[in-house]
Amino acid sequence: MYPALEETVRGTGGALAGSMLTTTTGTGVLALAITPILGQFGLLIALSVSFPFISSILVAPSVIVVWDRWFPIRVPGLGSTGTDGRVRQSSDD
Repeated sequence: MYPALEETVRGTGGALAGSMLTTTTGTGVLALAITPILGQFGLLIALSVSFPFISSILVAPSVIVVWDRWFPIRVPGLGSTGTDGRVRQSSDD
């Protein structure tokens, strides 16, 4: 499980960061608008895009690891994943 999580975060982390930066920058430019309401809207949207990015990079992998420790996945014929991330063979085959 740990190698899969590491590969996922490394592979999708760059794509998530790129899309977050372009969206945040694009809407953050509205903070420079002349009208205050438009500036506040741009800042609000920029923050609203940044927080889910941080959550998906920091919180989601941690929750997945804790979930796997409490509720190991059982695959018929393969067994279940352990805390070391390896699949244990099922003894009921």
